[in-house]
Amino acid sequence: MRCSPGFATACSYLRDMKRLIAASIVLACLTVSATAQTTIPGTYGPVTTMPPPVYSAPRLPNSPPPLDTFGDKVSRCVQYGSSQGVQPGQIGQYTRECANSQ
Repeated sequence: MRCSPGFATACSYLRDMKRLIAASIVLACLTVSATAQTTIPGTYGPVTTMPPPVYSAPRLPNSPPPLDTFGDKVSRCVQYGSSQGVQPGQIGQYTRECANSQ
């Protein structure tokens, strides 16, 4: 771009602005590429986890212990029998005998 003698200051200003913009773009590109090279995939720094909240009902003074219902006994017997390898065809008989004997 040619500047006429009366606009030397304006041309100088525009030339300096073009250089500044070009330098900013180059610097931004170098910063992005340098950042991309130093980031290791899968590592994000230390992860802090909060302990899980503990929910429990407050025990009332002089309250009776929780009930162990027949359904609780049946569930416990089915789980125990399955974990001990009782076959599916025999789990019903095992559960009846187990729940009724407790």
